Amino acid sequence: MSILSPALLAAVALVLLTSGVGHLVHGESLRRALAVHGVLPGSLRRVVATALPVAEVALGGLLLAATFGLAGEGPLPGRVAGLGATGLFALFAAYLALVLRAHPDDEVPCACGVGETSMGPAALGRAVGLAALTLVGVLTAQGWVLAGRPVEEVLVVGAAGVSLSITVSLLPAARALPEALTRAELPAARGGLR
Repeated sequence: MSILSPALLAAVALVLLTSGVGHLVHGESLRRALAVHGVLPGSLRRVVATALPVAEVALGGLLLAATFGLAGEGPLPGRVAGLGATGLFALFAAYLALVLRAHPDDEVPCACGVGETSMGPAALGRAVGLAALTLVGVLTAQGWVLAGRPVEEVLVVGAAGVSLSITVSLLPAARALPEALTRAELPAARGGLR
């Protein structure tokens, strides 16, 4: 077993926690985005807007705790949380595919939980990638726990998890950069410096 598996699970847990807290703090943004998407009926949108942040925080918290051996004995809590997170990301991917199909040329809000950006194919790729990473982590972690591990190994898992989660969380914001800004235009944007 590699320490990459718990690092993947820690990253996924942090992505879920970040998104869930973002949705809790900016619930109106999530509700507005779900309405603009127009995929779910009104009554279901309210349920999703209420339940989604709670599910993200709960799964993220349990997965993080299980990854570091703080959620009970054995690999079961981590597997349950990991499979739940995999399912949630798969649902995200299916939902995003429906939204992209309903709005192929429109800019619609992503509601990714980490700021206001428009949705595109990268959001769908992010959800599919997170589902795959989570599943790989669940299948290969083999019950890695914090207890008894060298401090260096724990630090590597923590640092890798934080680094991966920051990278994945910033993808929606990175997509929001103006597409017109290319390498050729950068010198002009900086005042003509070459």
